[in-house]
Amino acid sequence: LPCLVRYLVQHMTEETGAEVVRTLRKGLHFVERADPRRELPDLRQKGKVGAEDAGRRLLQAFRTAFQCAPAAQGAFLAALKAAKAPADHAVLDFWLLALVHSFGADRRKAAVSLLRRKVTSGQVGLAWLAKALAKAHQDALADFFPSILSIAESLMCASDAPNRAFAAEMYVLLFAGF
Repeated sequence: LPCLVRYLVQHMTEETGAEVVRTLRKGLHFVERADPRRELPDLRQKGKVGAEDAGRRLLQAFRTAFQCAPAAQGAFLAALKAAKAPADHAVLDFWLLALVHSFGADRRKAAVSLLRRKVTSGQVGLAWLAKALAKAHQDALADFFPSILSIAESLMCASDAPNRAFAAEMYVLLFAGF
């Protein structure tokens, strides 16, 4: 699946971009650690069968695709900006914001300002954040801990109460899960 995602994102065109983004945002579901579909430990106690977490491999595929096709970053940010209702947001949205944030100063500012606007307008809430930063996803998000922490710091410096409350909850979830 990660190879397919990387291929789709890397090779999407302006005509297919909206459809690819919509399908990936709504179609990718992540399993919990207790889910029987997850990879099982090796019975010989030599690690796990398929050692890496599926979410981590998926984020690495997105990272590679975004580096090869920077226009894909913009397509995902535009789709995220267009989503208005809290039900329209998926766990993947927060993960991709953290991923985009890790790419550098110009993208960092775009990711934080988009999240700040979403929180202020009530389009995303604490339930969405709790799903995105659940303990079950800590393996996938381990590489992005500094970016997520930086996002929380930026939101904590905001002048409005909803962003500060969102940042406080983000700190709680980060330090409880990591």
